[in-house]
Amino acid sequence: MYFHCTDGKVIEENVEMTWAYRKRETAQSTLKTSPTHMMWEDKKKPIPKKSVEGFYLVHESLFEKEVSQEKSK
Repeated sequence: MYFHCTDGKVIEENVEMTWAYRKRETAQSTLKTSPTHMMWEDKKKPIPKKSVEGFYLVHESLFEKEVSQEKSK
């Protein structure tokens, strides 16, 4: 899955949801159409550096299992 990221982060402190894209090309094209501040961002600050980043999605139960195995090592 591909996401619009700000400084490499998918979810920021002031964001409750985000868009996910199946194709990098789609994510990149939609990122190009929004090069300005979001309406909740401080307009006095520079426009945040945004990029498209790819992530593998893992079901929550598998992630928890992996975390517990790492802790037991």
